[in-house]
Amino acid sequence: MRERIQGALHRGLELLQERQQPHGEIAAFRYRDDSLLGLPSFESSPYATTYVLHALEQVVRSALATRAVVSRSNALTARALAFLAEEMEPPGLWRYYSSRNAKCLAPDLDDTACASFALRKVHDVIRLGLNFRLFLANRDENGLFRTFLSSGSNNVDAVVNANVLLYL
Repeated sequence: MRERIQGALHRGLELLQERQQPHGEIAAFRYRDDSLLGLPSFESSPYATTYVLHALEQVVRSALATRAVVSRSNALTARALAFLAEEMEPPGLWRYYSSRNAKCLAPDLDDTACASFALRKVHDVIRLGLNFRLFLANRDENGLFRTFLSSGSNNVDAVVNANVLLYL
């Protein structure tokens, strides 16, 4: 059983290496509908990369992680963290779509929280909590975190609040 799990870890890491772009992003794809048939389109976003980093952190901590698994995970992680750091906008903000995407959305707390959590140990701006004020200033009258850092109508989402809590 242990060998089967380790084999699955190696195959999963191989897939991630294949999907990692030269600039460090882990490619995510969007399909036209839920059948997942047809050609997908590349969705350049830091969001997917943050979740891959979270998974890789757990893999490295696993009792089943061999030296080869840890080495491969560390290589993927270093490049992915560099991508996230490159996508950061001062003073520690991220958007759903990357700078390589033609689409653009305003910076949001969801992506900012996920990227900040991923960079919390390695990036000075994040390690020192220099973007905490942005989170605290973007709450509604009930103290809940709003999604976007823009004025006007703004929603409060449970997943956004969960990701903010994870980071803070």
